[in-house]
Parts: sequence; C-alpha cells; structure tokens
Amino acid sequence: MRKIFGILACSLVLFFGLSAGAQTWTPDLEDGLDLNISGTVEMDVDIDFGTTTFSGVQIAFGYDEAELNILDVTLGPASNALQGGNGPDFFAASVVADCTSDGLRYRQMGMVADLTGAGDITGTGHWFTVLVAAAPTAVVGRTYDVNIKDTPEVCSNIVSGVNASIGSGATDLTTQYDPTAGDFVGDITIVDVEFIRGDVVDDGTVNIVDPIQSLSNLFTTGSFTCEDAGDSNDDGELNLADPIHTLQYLFAMGAAPPTPFGTTECQNDPTSDNLGCDIYDGC
Repeated sequence: MRKIFGILACSLVLFFGLSAGAQTWTPDLEDGLDLNISGTVEMDVDIDFGTTTFSGVQIAFGYDEAELNILDVTLGPASNALQGGNGPDFFAASVVADCTSDGLRYRQMGMVADLTGAGDITGTGHWFTVLVAAAPTAVVGRTYDVNIKDTPEVCSNIVSGVNASIGSGATDLTTQYDPTAGDFVGDITIVDVEFIRGDVVDDGTVNIVDPIQSLSNLFTTGSFTCEDAGDSNDDGELNLADPIHTLQYLFAMGAAPPTPFGTTECQNDPTSDNLGCDIYDGC
C-alpha cells in the first residue's frame, strides 16, 4: 500500500493536560500509505506524551473533501488500554466535517481518559485510527501531504460538553492544550485497484471463461469493470486482440499475459495507459 491519490490533507492536534502550563508532546501520523481508489486505508495517529500526564486529548483532522472521504474514526490500542483495558470514559468523533480553515474541512475526535479528573494519558502509543476512502473525484497517481499542526482555534472543542461532568479536581479541558508543537507531515497516494491480467470474470484465475466474457463485453455491453484485467496483451487498448491473446496462451502455447499475472501476482498496473480498474475482487 504505498501509492496514493488525492489528499491535500491537514491535521491539527490539541492536547489537554492536568497542569496549566504548556506541555510537551510529539505527534506522529502514519506515512507513505497507498489508498486504493475503490478501497479504504486506515491511517494511524500516534502521540508521544513523554512523561507528562494528560486527562484528555483532541484532534481536528483536516482533509480536502474533493479528494478524500473520512468514513470512520476509532480508538487505537493505546486508547483502548486506558484504565486497565476499559478504555476512556469519554470518546467522540464528528460524523461529518464540521469546520473549515484554509480551504480544508475538519473532522474532530476527542477523548477523556477519566471523568473524575485523574490523568491517565501518558507515554507513547497509537491513539486513533482514521478510516480513509478516495472521493469520487479522486485522481490516481497523485500524492498529497497530510499535516498535523497545533492550531486550536480551527474547531470548537469536542470535549467541552463534558466539562460539567468532570470531577471538581480536574482542569477544564477546553483550555489545556500545548501551543508550542510544530508540524508533522506525512503523505498518502491514490493507486489503482490491484488485479490479475486476463481475469475478466474477476475470480482470481485465467481460463476459457475469461476470453468468452471478454468477447461478450466487447460486442455486447462494451464495458469492463476492470479494464486493465481485460487488456490481456497489455497494449493499452481493449479490442479483439485481447481474448485472442488469452486463447493462444491457454491452448496454443502462446505467451502469458504480462504482469500482473498468476494467482499470487495481484498488483497495480505497471504500464502507463488510459485504462483503469474500478472493481476487482479476485485478489
């Protein structure tokens, strides 16, 4: 998973501690991800809090809605391990992007470890997972930055509503963030669907059914769910030469379809052409 399409994304991270001064933390966002244009990818958000103990944490995750969709936000292993494996007392994530800054839309997510005010968040770990999909207008092959910043004014505080429920010994979480953290930059690239060349029926093998289906597509429906799979000779075109190439391979000792080919060789198309692959489930 190492190529990606459209993300001009940006993430802002706000953290809330038990003391009034600025705290030290280091954000980290999973880097170099490939996002299949018809699939999803999980982007992990890790934070190193050092030796400081925090009671809550909030993230505002920014992205370009023309390129990406955020489908879900879940807690990572470190969050789930809080309070002896019981997880945080409070966790919430926006179901839609609910604020805008610098042309990007932002999704908020936040948690409070212990509503009584005990500070349970410290050290290192994987705290959140963001499930990302390509938007309908995504473009294969583009790589975009994903940034984590400290810009608390971008969004309202998602945990502000729980302040009234926090015990009297806790600090108001809406005011306790680190204003000194710098940016962290990662990237994500949109890639084509992985496939097996020649497997027109999308079942993970190449046999007589595939050239028959190819002929049907060429002369009846005129469409392929995975054009790259139908391009058996890898010439960048879909025509009669493709089922003929497959038939020669199967029955006349002809050349095998070029890479990717074989049941263990699901890959993206290594050839630059005008064909694509919208759906392929044979891998």
